[in-house]
Amino acid sequence: MLVIQRLEVRIFLTVICLVGISALLLDTAQAKLETIGLPQLVLEADVVMYGRTIEPKQIDHSVAWMKSLAILKNKSGLKSEGGVPICNGGDAESVDFIANPGTYIVFVHKDDSCYSPIAGLNSVVVVKNGRAHTRRIEGQPAEQALGAFVKEIRALVH
Repeated sequence: MLVIQRLEVRIFLTVICLVGISALLLDTAQAKLETIGLPQLVLEADVVMYGRTIEPKQIDHSVAWMKSLAILKNKSGLKSEGGVPICNGGDAESVDFIANPGTYIVFVHKDDSCYSPIAGLNSVVVVKNGRAHTRRIEGQPAEQALGAFVKEIRALVH
């Protein structure tokens, strides 16, 4: 009888865990479907920066460093000399800048010790070979000339 009760408890706990995991997966799937347009990205960001990743100043995988190539918006008093600390995501909705070094346009806001992308992957634009890969931004083509995209951002900055 005791063995049957323990088995029932294990089954009950397993069902509870599966229901919780299913709800979490549905929330995650919903989050991935949400999109954001360029006007909203520019409006909500304290800083819009075009930059490239650089060697970290310290070994801390929660912070990546970027050298600014152009500051397109700066409402936080960002000083870019010596590099800008960018919060380095470690989940499916964030870019791991340390594992994926390169050139980016980032739409960020100031957190405690670093600048955090305002909308996860949707607020980080990969730049390669003079092309901005903008497929995650609502209303934008999959990719476009970097100059045209920067001009569009600057037109939205007030």
